Amino acid sequence: AYNSKIQIKRYQGQEEKLIDLDFATAKNFSLLNGDVVRVFSIPQKYENFVEISGEVALPGEYEIEKGWRVADLVSKGKLLKTSKTDLAFLQRKNNDGTYQFKRIDLAKALENNASPENILLMPTDKLIIYAQSQFVDRAQISISGAVRRPTKMPYDRSKKMKIEDLVQMANGLAPKATDFGFIYRKKEEHSKDIEYILVDIKQALTNPSSSANLVLEPFDRLFIPNNDTYMDDANVMISGAVRNPGDYTYDASLTMDKLLLMSGGLRKNADRHRIEIYRVDLSETPIKTRKVEVNVDENGRVEGEDVILMPYDQVRVRQLPDFEFQKNVTISGEVLYPGTYAITKDNEQLLQMLTKAGGPTDEAFLEGATLRRKQDNVGYIILRLDDVYKNKNSKFNIVLAAGDEINIPKMKDFVSIQGATKAGRNYDQKVIGSDNRINVPFHPGRRANFYVDEYAGGTSKYGKKKLITVRYPNGQLKETKNFLVFNVYPKVKKGASIYVGAQKKTAKQKNEEEKEPVDWGKLLGDTIAQATTIITLLLLVQRIN
Repeated sequence: AYNSKIQIKRYQGQEEKLIDLDFATAKNFSLLNGDVVRVFSIPQKYENFVEISGEVALPGEYEIEKGWRVADLVSKGKLLKTSKTDLAFLQRKNNDGTYQFKRIDLAKALENNASPENILLMPTDKLIIYAQSQFVDRAQISISGAVRRPTKMPYDRSKKMKIEDLVQMANGLAPKATDFGFIYRKKEEHSKDIEYILVDIKQALTNPSSSANLVLEPFDRLFIPNNDTYMDDANVMISGAVRNPGDYTYDASLTMDKLLLMSGGLRKNADRHRIEIYRVDLSETPIKTRKVEVNVDENGRVEGEDVILMPYDQVRVRQLPDFEFQKNVTISGEVLYPGTYAITKDNEQLLQMLTKAGGPTDEAFLEGATLRRKQDNVGYIILRLDDVYKNKNSKFNIVLAAGDEINIPKMKDFVSIQGATKAGRNYDQKVIGSDNRINVPFHPGRRANFYVDEYAGGTSKYGKKKLITVRYPNGQLKETKNFLVFNVYPKVKKGASIYVGAQKKTAKQKNEEEKEPVDWGKLLGDTIAQATTIITLLLLVQRIN
């Protein structure tokens, strides 16, 4: 606080006044309500100092003494080993607030007190000391690639570090290191110009005094490739009757015995005497493929000397020609013994398999039998089992395949009728199923049109008899055939479904259907009510007259 001046701001009536006091008189000065007291700070900062900064042990401000020079201030700040002594700057502030800088040879100022470099100091002067490292480019060198410890390190300014030194500092070469390397050399760290120098690493390490052991320069990067870089990725493939067929990474140590073990060994159906290796001979032009035959004993080992595999070898393990696991067929429905049965001989047919299952029961519906083949996603095969039982040489006596599913349903002695018929007018809704379907008795020898007329009341408004189709229980479809003006309707069998199709509606027909139907009863009632009202009015008029 500046105690030479204390100021009071006071309001008297309609006026504002300032009262200046010093610290001594202010002690006994009486304050009034509303007074504002202001205590000032010292108006001028201290200036009896000089400052030293930069590469010194004790940087900071020091009280200036009369006659002080640069050497005196340096003795206070203590130079370091890393301080630069041939160059320093003295910063001096001018009265107008600008600065001037004086260059000083610090070594001369310290050697001779009377030297012109040992400038007389003035208050607020600042001496700036630099570090030697600030005037040196900080270069690095590095080593990477196939070494045990890739690393970066500062560059040796003595220019004595060589390739062999750097490799040893990286703990030596990795096992798969190449005998050569590259130095990527830049004149500056961020320069885009790079010189590529091929170096003989093997010679540099075995004979450090040789010319191959180059002296490293600032920003050099030594890279030593891995031998694997110069090898194509190679696999060996094994397929056929092994547990884990596939591709395996090639290595010079890979043999046939090892590959068989890695692939899980031979399967039960493997032919130990039909194992073939197909090998690409890269030494010939044009390139040729050769076959090497291998026999394996009962323990899964190569008979005789093991075979060393080569890159890109393909090993094929053949199956025994007569070896097969059980091929099963499933029989369900109306047979005496439904279940799963194995195909026990080549080209076994449907009738032979059904005989194993005891044949059909008395309730079996042979016409409705189905056969579904899973093999190759074939799906359902049209079947006429009744024809098979009539003639064992029938074309429907199909040769079975593994996974076949045979189903014989129970007897159906009724026929279904559905589609565009008038059944909805003739039967209660609980009798009619989805798609206007009804189930009716079977009539031997009758065709589809008979059932539509007899039980469904004929076709509906848009139904057409020429669009009648019959679906038989085995999935076969029969359509109505048209000969001039005559229709030949399909025959109907037990369990068949008759479908009556409808013609496509025209735009006019669709519009008529969308119109609201006329309620003739309501219209007639409204007309009678209006007529009655008119007659009543006429009678009243007559009475008034």
